[in-house]
Amino acid sequence: MTRPVGPGETADKLAEWDNEGGAQSAFGNALPGGITTRLVREFMVGPYCYTDLQLAIAERDRQNAAPGPGAR
Repeated sequence: MTRPVGPGETADKLAEWDNEGGAQSAFGNALPGGITTRLVREFMVGPYCYTDLQLAIAERDRQNAAPGPGAR
């Protein structure tokens, strides 16, 4: 993500800042051998965490159907 050129900055100075390296580009686009990565989407419903959306929806429905505190 880039940021806009601020007052007193030149585009060259911004390009230098934007390409300073940092942790995100420590290995370029490749990971060291033997290491893989994957992104996992999680769905939180109250105190519970699901990776399956259908299970999260079912839990939400259970929570919404449960009687509130003090109900008889």
